[in-house]
Amino acid sequence: MRMRPDLIEFLANSLVHQIKEQRIADIKKEHPLLVKRIIDLITQNFEEEDRLQADALKLFEQNKRKISLNIDENRALQMIKKQLAKERNFVL
Repeated sequence: MRMRPDLIEFLANSLVHQIKEQRIADIKKEHPLLVKRIIDLITQNFEEEDRLQADALKLFEQNKRKISLNIDENRALQMIKKQLAKERNFVL
């Protein structure tokens, strides 16, 4: 995960505060429940991106010999990750 849990919680609280303050949406649920849901969604998103990165690395390692020696490994890994994200409808 790229973000500490306390920062995710801060982000979620800030988001809910801004939504209420700017009246972007009429929040019906209690504030703590909404914050928890946002925290869960952000955490799930980071976990999915970590799985995507691991799968891309696995594919890269399996196909390393097939990939041209002239290409940068980081670039190849990013290209694989981008393709996997597209196939999984995951926004990077």
